[in-house]
Amino acid sequence: MKLTPQITPDAETLELIKSRYKLNRQGVVVARYDYGVARGFVEAGQPVGGAADGNGLMRTRIGNSKYRLDDISWFLKHGEWATERLRHKDGNKRNNKPSNLEPLTASVELRPRTEFKATPRFNFEAEFGGGLIAA
Repeated sequence: MKLTPQITPDAETLELIKSRYKLNRQGVVVARYDYGVARGFVEAGQPVGGAADGNGLMRTRIGNSKYRLDDISWFLKHGEWATERLRHKDGNKRNNKPSNLEPLTASVELRPRTEFKATPRFNFEAEFGGGLIAA
């Protein structure tokens, strides 16, 4: 996975994020008020949309920069911008609920992926004894 550079917003942008977005009861980032006529309209209470980057992570535009929704969600829950990359616990990069996010530390990044099992390949010779099939 290619990591895109993380953009850390300035204090003014962080205030704009706090004023524009909030987390609803389910932990989804939603709009606090109606905004955005030029690039698409978002109504108050509606989930914040965006576009997926090359890694499948959702981003939304604020000013002239694009910010990842997982970073915004983390900020709204914890009150500070994540200093490390965030990992989606369930593997779903569109699930940006704070309960699904954890900092991507070296120990998490390097741990063995034992929870994933390879699918066994079909062995034609074992199943049919090999050889050509006459038509």
